[in-house]
Amino acid sequence: MKVSVEESRKTHDRIVDMAAQLFMEHGFEGVSLSDIMSATGQTNGGFYKRFSSKEDLAEQAVTRSFLRRPSAMRRPRTLSSFINGYVADPHVRYPSKGCPLPALSNDIGRQSESIRQRFEIGFEEMLELTARLLVAEGKCADHEARSQAMNIIAKMVGAIVIARALPSDASVKDELLKIVRDGTRADVGLTD
Repeated sequence: MKVSVEESRKTHDRIVDMAAQLFMEHGFEGVSLSDIMSATGQTNGGFYKRFSSKEDLAEQAVTRSFLRRPSAMRRPRTLSSFINGYVADPHVRYPSKGCPLPALSNDIGRQSESIRQRFEIGFEEMLELTARLLVAEGKCADHEARSQAMNIIAKMVGAIVIARALPSDASVKDELLKIVRDGTRADVGLTD
């Protein structure tokens, strides 16, 4: 039975989506091609009809992981809502449903240059988004926006990475999130 071009594209997209989710949950080395194909109801034999290698799939999955971020992280209404939503317990508990920066950062440095370049593109998009919010809300001048955005993103990502490393019932986790959230907001003059 011949599969339509549309069905083939949908299957390809499901595989990339699943790879993005599994890589964010378990890391690149923690997921096999069999895991990905099985989770999408496909056989391993079908993999090489769609992808040239696991690296090819990983490149597409990294790009997709940035596109899959919740809308509050892709198109936040305000800098305040962006910080509050990012440095929050749900983002800690559900790595595959959040931002790929904290989910993939520990693993990405061991990947190929092409995969790291895809990650860099996503990071640059986050910088641009944060810088635009800073300037739009009058929190800094254009020429300061990129460095301010880097500072904010580094703090937020670092807080999420550390919080995920702590035991799930650690009270210090909530304390860390609150201190970083409040401190980041104070650094840019947010008082609401």
